[in-house]
Amino acid sequence: MNKNEKELVVKCFGEAVVQVRESAGMTMQELSRRTGINMKLLWSIENGTATGEDFGLSEICKIAKATGLRPSELMGIHEALIQKSRVGVAGA
Repeated sequence: MNKNEKELVVKCFGEAVVQVRESAGMTMQELSRRTGINMKLLWSIENGTATGEDFGLSEICKIAKATGLRPSELMGIHEALIQKSRVGVAGA
């Protein structure tokens, strides 16, 4: 995976987290409280600046559970956002 692909994956995961958090009617502070993920890391995730070295499966599962989803559902939203971004780039 090249640098641009990694950046796209991270950016889209952050977008997915924002989308599910807002759909669940939660603030970032509420999601932080429910997951135990500190605000600095959660902000980095949502803004696409966190890396796989900063968070992993544990955080993905906590975010999914807190927003009423299974991890596979959260990752499905993530994958859809990646595909949408690729189509947008290819069509530009």
